[in-house]
Amino acid sequence: MVTRITLDGLPAGITLTAARKGEKAQVIARNYLTTADGEEFTIALEGITGYFLSKMPSSSLVVESQIDHLLAIINRDKSAIIYINELQTIAKLRLKQLEINKGDLIRKDDVIDVVKLSFGNIRIPPESGIAFLFSLGWRKGLFYDFAPLHNKEVRNYDLETQLGHCFAYLSHPHLFLIKEADWDAMLKEGWFPFRALSDETIKKLVSFSRNGWLIDDLLAPIEAEVRELLSVMHKQWQSNALFKSHLPFIDKALEAFEKQDYITTTSLLYPRIEGLMRTLSNEFFGTKNPSQKDMSNLVVSVREAEFHSNSLLLPKRFEAYLNQYYFASFNTEKIPLSRNSISHGAAKAEDFNLKASLLGFLILSQIYYLLPDQASQH
Repeated sequence: MVTRITLDGLPAGITLTAARKGEKAQVIARNYLTTADGEEFTIALEGITGYFLSKMPSSSLVVESQIDHLLAIINRDKSAIIYINELQTIAKLRLKQLEINKGDLIRKDDVIDVVKLSFGNIRIPPESGIAFLFSLGWRKGLFYDFAPLHNKEVRNYDLETQLGHCFAYLSHPHLFLIKEADWDAMLKEGWFPFRALSDETIKKLVSFSRNGWLIDDLLAPIEAEVRELLSVMHKQWQSNALFKSHLPFIDKALEAFEKQDYITTTSLLYPRIEGLMRTLSNEFFGTKNPSQKDMSNLVVSVREAEFHSNSLLLPKRFEAYLNQYYFASFNTEKIPLSRNSISHGAAKAEDFNLKASLLGFLILSQIYYLLPDQASQH
């Protein structure tokens, strides 16, 4: 259903505080809410959609429970166009496969990241207001921005990227609703929700952290998953010029891994991960001798402008992971396996194990996803 309507007045936003006549109230002109926000979401949804639906002709009877998605584009002259269950939403995704053919089925596990979301030929002028309600399964999201309607300025951000941010959050809530205590538990065991892993495995990592269970109990299924992915990972690394000088060492690590020689695998992988970060630092930032903290930051900064705050790659979280796990410091009383304990000959032989090898490959894969495609120079 597509309906053009005329409004009595321009919407300003959702009030944060109650106010009597003549009193001031705080109003949010732009926001994104989901079903995870509970009553706040319901109130905003009823207020915004109720306002637009009430202006539609009586012949356009709409049952709220049957609305899968709704897009309202509001102009400064108080005219608006409402799309209900009519949109062709187009998501721009980064995929794990190097090649994909027209007509191929894309699964959730094929997605590295959500980049943008658009509506085909529908154009939303930068001076117009917008309200967008959408559904993914039982979850719903509501984004609105009425700010351009009340000043002479136009929207100063990329709307399609913002909508991609909204879509990513609603499609992967298990990544963005992780509590700090759960992050601490995951990092303490050396794990991270690597994008190479299946969505189901990532959900288990989060669940085990939340419930205080030993994540290493998932080692067997993670090993099976990584072994199945290694050939794809290897092709990806071969496709990126930044990996070129490191591939001979990675290839030897792969050979050792196949023989279950985890001491050799880990000994080769961990220095090469730093080597790759140094190559990146030199090629893109001209930094010859970066600190370890700088290297962790540069890995997630090289295409920072492309990432919205709900990037499925969790770049800032990964930066923290590199600093706390991969570059972990050590002393005579506590010697975790890390780049530093390995390079100083302090790491214990029993820690050069299957888990360390798997983490090495997964870290390499995560870094690959953060690097520019086919990278060789600026």
